[in-house]
Amino acid sequence: MTLPQEEKPTPLDYQSPPEQAPVARGATVPARVLAAVACVVFATLAFGIWAGAESMGAVTRLDGEDRALARYLRAHRGAHEPVMIEPLAFADIAIAHAAGVPWTESVTLIVTREPRATVAESMLATSARFVVGYDHDPSLGWPRRLPDWPRDGGTPIGRWRVVDRAQVFKFK
Repeated sequence: MTLPQEEKPTPLDYQSPPEQAPVARGATVPARVLAAVACVVFATLAFGIWAGAESMGAVTRLDGEDRALARYLRAHRGAHEPVMIEPLAFADIAIAHAAGVPWTESVTLIVTREPRATVAESMLATSARFVVGYDHDPSLGWPRRLPDWPRDGGTPIGRWRVVDRAQVFKFK
């Protein structure tokens, strides 16, 4: 004759005592709200963290001409004026960040990574005040590829070339 054996509960069978359930449920919502508030506060105090691939911009090292371009854009760009910078190994992200251009006004982050057929079409389609190209490879760089790039090459900053909307659309 065998004696009945007591069954031990498995982890899947375990349930919290009923008196603890309302406390746990009541703490879930405030904990989530507190976590969300903490994230917003941290992101605000952390000088504009960008999400996704754009976050690499904060760690990309800028060389001298990249820093000079950022200073130029910071000094000449008005509030809420979009900028389109030729993307080169995330340098456009870091330059826009250093120039104080919010990611919502960096055309190559939120609209397109490629220009239209011309500088004028690119500016009209994106509302960009500046289109910035890197004069590196004659067949690839925007200054050589776009047929209406200003003859004077725009404002040169190292190998960067900045075209202002005023250089493309000359009002008479």
